[in-house]
Amino acid sequence: MDIKRALISGTFWTAIGRYSQIGIQILVTAILARLLEPEAFGVLSMVVIYTGFVTLLSQSGIISKLVNS
Repeated sequence: MDIKRALISGTFWTAIGRYSQIGIQILVTAILARLLEPEAFGVLSMVVIYTGFVTLLSQSGIISKLVNS
């Protein structure tokens, strides 16, 4: 029973962490959209998309596979 409780607790806190991160990103994006000029916000958006893809690749293990090849 203790393993089941730990699994539920871990799942709960992982979900809270991921969804709070998404919420904070939306909030920061909304604030920056109001503060920056459209051109600067466009550049920022391109950088965020690029870093998102790099993060996705690094978390999936593709980069370490390429380095080890």
